[in-house]
Amino acid sequence: MNAVLPLYKNINELNEYLTPFPNIDEIFVERQSWLIKHFLPLVSIDLGMLNDGWRGQVVHMLNPFEPYEGYIGECTKKHHNKFVSANWLSFRLTCDNKYEFLADERYFARGLNTQPTDVFDNSIDDKDFDDVQTYVEESIEYYQFRQKRFYQTGKLLGVYPNDGDGAVAQNWLDSMGGKLSENVKDWLSDCELPAAFVCQWQDDEPVIAYNDKAFYFIAGVPAYRYGCHGADWIILLYEPVSQIVLFTYGYL
Repeated sequence: MNAVLPLYKNINELNEYLTPFPNIDEIFVERQSWLIKHFLPLVSIDLGMLNDGWRGQVVHMLNPFEPYEGYIGECTKKHHNKFVSANWLSFRLTCDNKYEFLADERYFARGLNTQPTDVFDNSIDDKDFDDVQTYVEESIEYYQFRQKRFYQTGKLLGVYPNDGDGAVAQNWLDSMGGKLSENVKDWLSDCELPAAFVCQWQDDEPVIAYNDKAFYFIAGVPAYRYGCHGADWIILLYEPVSQIVLFTYGYL
């Protein structure tokens, strides 16, 4: 059976279920604190907005710093496992609403070979390091600028540091709930699912499942809504029995 939730589009007003710019120090399990070097947290979503029985379960929309080019995980295949592959990564949501990454740091190109000391000090081939460094620093700068403007105005404004005062309010999320096919179908052929997950088609509708339990489409948003470099469509899926959160990323 297809897993379908109520559909919301173009969400540009906050409510009790949405927490923008959540504190990244409170998103990941303690033993994986290194994850803060690989993601920017966009908005936390209390799933009670979509299903009253899930109230209090909070998932976090994340934008990864990678990829600079290609797909995230594309160059680290020997460190993939059944829960991650190129352009697909997964977490388990803990009882206190933190993410446990279901692989290790070597999934990320910036996590190879060194033990980073801060968000910018990560392993990259020397010839690419300066470009990647600039890419990451810009993403953080633009994100923090929009975060600051939110604190000032209560809105997500589509501005960059050199834009002046003019701004247009952006959507916190472009899509939430609804059919998986309307949000994921165009991207399914880009990269192979991790081995733990299966995609089957029922009446021309994709069903992604883990242990025969279907994932629900939770939300999607472009990275640029938050000023970040990154995907044109960040896709967050959730399977409530295993409490696995599955991400993939679409590029135009």
